[in-house]
Amino acid sequence: MFEGRAAFVTGGGTGIGFACARAIVNGGDRASWVVCDITQTQSVVDAVAAAVERNGALNLAVNSAYSAMVGSFLGTPADLFAMTTDSTLNGTYRSMQAEAKAMRQEGGGSIVNISSVAAARSGRWESAYSAAKAGVDMLTRVAADEWGQFGIRVNSVLPGLIKTDTAAPLTDDPATRDGFLRNTPLARLGEPDDIAKCVAFLLSDDAGYITGQCLCVDGGLSLRGLPEPEHGNLLRGLIPDFFTDAEP
Repeated sequence: MFEGRAAFVTGGGTGIGFACARAIVNGGDRASWVVCDITQTQSVVDAVAAAVERNGALNLAVNSAYSAMVGSFLGTPADLFAMTTDSTLNGTYRSMQAEAKAMRQEGGGSIVNISSVAAARSGRWESAYSAAKAGVDMLTRVAADEWGQFGIRVNSVLPGLIKTDTAAPLTDDPATRDGFLRNTPLARLGEPDDIAKCVAFLLSDDAGYITGQCLCVDGGLSLRGLPEPEHGNLLRGLIPDFFTDAEP
């Protein structure tokens, strides 16, 4: 599927990012490790340049790295809100810009951003995370419009609740897990490979006429939304300091 192409995956060391990297390698692509801090522009530029130098080109990219801050809107400190948006939104922007410049030299490519169902369906206690991921989806659309002339396709995937280490506080708590299952029409949690398979399709030539799309891969969770009160109760227990002003 990806023979003769080279990819760059941020957040490829764990969870969804790792599953995407594995799917790309299994499809015949070349891969190597580079260190990158997506909150630092020069670090991103250097990482993409290193990947191009090692692999000879850049044809595919997946942007999965992020950080998440949850808490009540009134209880979320401004610096932690900024931390989430800087890594999740600005980090994706930095990565996309560096990737597109390299792909333009090759006459085109494909970028897939990992967003979240939180970007499509508002959820209490996720003002920073939801805003950042919604921004990722809008970056996806704008970039797809601007970069189509260069042969670069850009899409995003919006996962639901996926069984990763990052999501373990949600998936391991019985009440919260059951609440998500109740609100998911397919009645199961997602696996990282569920996301990776969709990403691999969007990167491939089979999706050659698809760009600017933000696709929910969530078992239908976006149809019903986040479960309450289980979701909020768990978060209050984990980080009570950020819920001090949650209620009037």
